[in-house]
Amino acid sequence: MQVREQIKQHQTWLLALVVITALSLAAVMPAQAGDGARPVGVVHPQHQVFNDNLVVEAGQIYDGDVVVYNGDVTVEDGGRISGSLIVYSGDIDIEQGGVVSGDLTAVSGDVQIDGRVGGSVAVLSGDAELSDTASVGGDVSVVSGSLERDRGAQVGGSTLRGPQLNIQIPPIIAPGAVPGVDVRPDMPPFSATRPVSLSERLLGFFGRAVAAGAALVLIVGGAMAAAALRPQLAAEVRTALRRQPALSFAVGLLVNMVGVAVIGFMFVTICLAPPAFLLGLALLAANVVGLSGSGAAVADRLPINLGESHVARTAVGVALPGAVIALLWLLGGCFAFFGYGFALLLASFGLGAFLVKLLKLGEPAVTGAAPAEPVAPAPAVPAVVAEPVAAAEAPAESGAVASN
Repeated sequence: MQVREQIKQHQTWLLALVVITALSLAAVMPAQAGDGARPVGVVHPQHQVFNDNLVVEAGQIYDGDVVVYNGDVTVEDGGRISGSLIVYSGDIDIEQGGVVSGDLTAVSGDVQIDGRVGGSVAVLSGDAELSDTASVGGDVSVVSGSLERDRGAQVGGSTLRGPQLNIQIPPIIAPGAVPGVDVRPDMPPFSATRPVSLSERLLGFFGRAVAAGAALVLIVGGAMAAAALRPQLAAEVRTALRRQPALSFAVGLLVNMVGVAVIGFMFVTICLAPPAFLLGLALLAANVVGLSGSGAAVADRLPINLGESHVARTAVGVALPGAVIALLWLLGGCFAFFGYGFALLLASFGLGAFLVKLLKLGEPAVTGAAPAEPVAPAPAVPAVVAEPVAAAEAPAESGAVASN
């Protein structure tokens, strides 16, 4: 009943949130579908070729840079490489009508240019020949090789022919030449890409939504469990966050950033991957414990009466900003960047408050004034000494009377 009353009371804000979410999705999804539906030719992604020749046929467009190891490259009339072309130990032939939009680099191979190169041409340990139909937008440099240029060849920059260095480029190891060693990277073969349909984009969006929802449920559930099992600890974390918010944020942000960097570095090395996994679990658990306190602190600022239940306040305080973060991640692009930043800020407040409470940071240090308490009975010392003196005088007087 209380939840229904709160929904009725704030139905205007809830309706506005739904409308904004629907408009955001409507603005993103059609744009993505339109991008995929544009008619394109035969487009290839960025590739690397090992121990094989590459022929860019008429009508083919290779989108991105192309790197070839131990193989010849031919760009036929009507073929195009929209990025740069780099060939190690192989010849290059750019036929008339063929285009390389970026730079052209050949190492240990000859270059024949009859078409157009948008950038510069660099040849190391090979010969270069530019026919009268060649067009180069940048410089032409040849080191340890000869350069032949016809009068009709157009070069936008300067031409340079370096000394004979006799550089020998070792051939790339052929795949399968060494048992158990595969030098070919794991990548799809050359194939023409096709536009992604709207149904596939919707399916991918649904999969990301399910993953984001599952992660949100796990985080909220962990914070609720921490608040239910250790209510005193959660209350102390919330108190520490209220008393020292700046210190809590600074400590939490520092620990999160350093922790992620260390864990990432450890995962790079194979031998340190298991301890890195354990360290990551510990950092995640500490953040969840911190959310059990920071979530309640967030709920305190909401115009919703959640009663005195600390678990309910924690759930609402973590779920609401978590839903916003999940939505930003689903939208992608710059929205995902802001979502990651928002998540880091929220987690840093809670983690920092937990560490401030655990390590007792920011509390005043114990001074040497405590030993002053035993000195308080000092005024009673003269009274205690005076009594024996009086007692001693009394016998002296009595002795004097007796002598008289």
